[in-house]
Amino acid sequence: MGGWPQAESNNATIITQKNQTWEALGNIGGADAIPALVRAAAAARDPAERDTARESLSRLRGPGVQASLISILGTLDTPEKTEILRALGDRGDAGVAKVLLQHAASGTAPVRLAALESLRKIAAPETLLPLFELAAKSGAESDIQPTLRALYAVCQA
Repeated sequence: MGGWPQAESNNATIITQKNQTWEALGNIGGADAIPALVRAAAAARDPAERDTARESLSRLRGPGVQASLISILGTLDTPEKTEILRALGDRGDAGVAKVLLQHAASGTAPVRLAALESLRKIAAPETLLPLFELAAKSGAESDIQPTLRALYAVCQA
């Protein structure tokens, strides 16, 4: 039993170092940091590590970052794709509305819900009619409320 406190201390140190790495990548990284941050955000077991990777992904700036976030979407599995969609909403750029609408209209439930949440965050006026159409066509009960929340946000913007 004497080894447990040391193991816990080592795990805490490793998590702290990972968090510092993700934070640094968010501050100074560019498009090259996207794959590592997406993997960490999607797969981290520690909630603090996952949150740090998510925040860093949302903070990334520099040439080609937005375009890379959008272009990588087609190559990712659902957990990673949802992280990119969340980051696009957190970045607050209404220019990604078309991409978010495409993902809100198709794909797995987590992808649709992440896209709808991001549409709520950006509340871009040009999404009003497409969101009405999505609400009218929503077959899944789980999609109706997120779609309506996005619509309310657009109407209030």
